[in-house]
Amino acid sequence: MVEERIKYSLEFTADALLYKESDAVTQEIQDVDLFLEGEEIIFSEVLPVNSESSQKRLYSKVVRRLKTLQKPLLESFISGNKEDKLLILFYATCKTYTIITDFMLETVLNKWRNLYTEIRSYDFKSFIYQKMDNHTLLENLTPNTINKLAQVVIKMLQELEMLKNENLTKINYNEQILRKIAYNGDSCFLDVLLLSQQEKQYSFLSKTKNTSTNENIIPSRLTKTEPITKKALISGKHIVVEENEKNISYHKLFSDYLEGVTATTIYNPYIRIFYQVKNLMEFIQMVLKIKSEGKDITIKLITKYDEFKESESNERFSQLKDSIDGSGINFEFDYDLTSSFHSRSIETNTGWKISIDRGLDIFQPYDFKNPFNLANNIHEERLCKKFGVTYLKEE
Repeated sequence: MVEERIKYSLEFTADALLYKESDAVTQEIQDVDLFLEGEEIIFSEVLPVNSESSQKRLYSKVVRRLKTLQKPLLESFISGNKEDKLLILFYATCKTYTIITDFMLETVLNKWRNLYTEIRSYDFKSFIYQKMDNHTLLENLTPNTINKLAQVVIKMLQELEMLKNENLTKINYNEQILRKIAYNGDSCFLDVLLLSQQEKQYSFLSKTKNTSTNENIIPSRLTKTEPITKKALISGKHIVVEENEKNISYHKLFSDYLEGVTATTIYNPYIRIFYQVKNLMEFIQMVLKIKSEGKDITIKLITKYDEFKESESNERFSQLKDSIDGSGINFEFDYDLTSSFHSRSIETNTGWKISIDRGLDIFQPYDFKNPFNLANNIHEERLCKKFGVTYLKEE
């Protein structure tokens, strides 16, 4: 277990930015200094909710977030318009829950810089599973709790209008508020907002503490300076992709676990007809893209064939083998016709076993004959069938 350096707080399973609640509290503040010092008390009854228990719960969360703000930002919140208030609340939320900051910097920002604009709850769930090996708190989360957290984070981005129709979008933020945030030493929040290096170097930010000139370096979390290291892969990790979910690909599901392999065996009894062999070919193409130059990888398929159609299967697999000859991928195939052969998995010579209840057949039908259909070449554009994946490492 990697030493846990940061303890995440996850007390936002039912709350997004809390705009109305925060506005109600701040409108009652008489002295900003006294409020921030805890000497001015605002009663929870000011919150626009009926239940007393809900008032107390929401009040506690609102005050906790607001007290992460410096005086100039809290004053800007009190006097600002709705857009400014949402920006400040998102900043306060990221300060309060650093796991949201890390998700924005490590997942969302990375996708944005690689021109992938679609963000779904799957992205946050995947991020959580990647973090589990370094954080014991996360290991105890149930799938239901993880799903709730993901939904709330997505809702936050939607309330901020950074996420529209499941796609990231740039917003023109109030420059004075950005300057105040940067002057507080949290210039990495500008990366959370997807600002480019050029945008961060505009004159209104030229005097901030942000001196980074390499946009490819992932910035540290708010008020933290530890470098972000590559995350260890987790044995026992299980993910579920829902029906009609998009933004899924073989690369996202498998590439991390195929790093450094020289031999991989695919067990799948149902690779027989054209589209199934096409899926296999796309898996091989993914391996080809990630393999080290000069290294050969053997991919072996264990499958079945329909009765009286052995020659047809042999022909398809032989054509596939010939098509990748000289690429550095050595393709082999064999048949297991036993009645007990049903399970589907991918096993590597580095010890990983990836069990997939649908094998490679995870995508719903699409028009592969249409050359202008994005789904032909981009997995993320395809709708998925519901499936689960489990990753296990043999000791």
